[in-house]
Amino acid sequence: MTDPRARLPLTVFAIPFGLSGLAGAWTVATPVLGVPPVVGAVLWAIAAGAWVVLLVAYLRRAAPVASTVMRDLRDPMRGPFGALVPVVAILLGGALAQWWMPGAVVLVTVGVVVIGILSAWSLAAVLTGAVDARIFHPGYFLYTLAGGLIGAIGLAEVGAHEVALIAFGVGVFFWIVLSAVVIARLSALPALPAGVLPTLAIFSVPPSVAGLAWFGIAGEHLDIVHQVLLGLMLLLLASQAVLVPRYARLPFGIGTWSFTFTAAAPASYGMHWLGLAQPAGWAVWSWLILAAVTVWIGGIAVRSLIRGRRLVEPATAAAAP
Repeated sequence: MTDPRARLPLTVFAIPFGLSGLAGAWTVATPVLGVPPVVGAVLWAIAAGAWVVLLVAYLRRAAPVASTVMRDLRDPMRGPFGALVPVVAILLGGALAQWWMPGAVVLVTVGVVVIGILSAWSLAAVLTGAVDARIFHPGYFLYTLAGGLIGAIGLAEVGAHEVALIAFGVGVFFWIVLSAVVIARLSALPALPAGVLPTLAIFSVPPSVAGLAWFGIAGEHLDIVHQVLLGLMLLLLASQAVLVPRYARLPFGIGTWSFTFTAAAPASYGMHWLGLAQPAGWAVWSWLILAAVTVWIGGIAVRSLIRGRRLVEPATAAAAP
């Protein structure tokens, strides 16, 4: 029987991350498809509740807190998922901006500062050889890359467009750098362990997140930046489609949540694109995209609730000293 006081792995924060992605997709659907804004609001509340509950549960089980958190962050496999705590805070803050701007500014600011500190710490670890190239995986995108691009989204939502542009530049720079590193690692060294294989899905997300950030910075219109990002997104999604048979062989667990935000972000960007370009049948395609991502993430959420604590048993055991 699982010890109810057993430490939670940092990978559990992929849950509110994925739920935030679903909430974001329904928020995009409000202006694009005329969906009542209450749907997105309810989903954001669920994502916020999951974030708070898991953060409290993690901290309660991390005894002593400081040493346990640092030990978890240094875990070469699951440590990068600690970046999701401030990243989700930024997403929640950006969503909160439409209802309560002071609270939104606080959440986004704290999230940006924390992810900035974690990104600097992670970068220093990579530069000093503290990260073994054999276990370097796309989860490391969650520091500088996701922090920069999602930070840009949150900063734009609270009106800090100049700072958002800086964050966007940081995210794009490390997207280029880390993509080269990951491709070199995957092509030259043995395949990733099965436990972190789902992180390959993260490789396809940067174009859509960058596109959403650029909408917040440059405004609601399609330009050459969006044309480039759309092409990159479609190519990377096509490469993910080829990997589906390998993903399908993986057991269901906390790692499955790596496939949630990675589906929601392209869905949000795709609907945003279709709503502005309005090609033939755009509304039908938008509804199909929204339905597919909702069924996908909803199904993972329901199955996770059914499994309960068993969802994190393999990860918890592996993370234990």
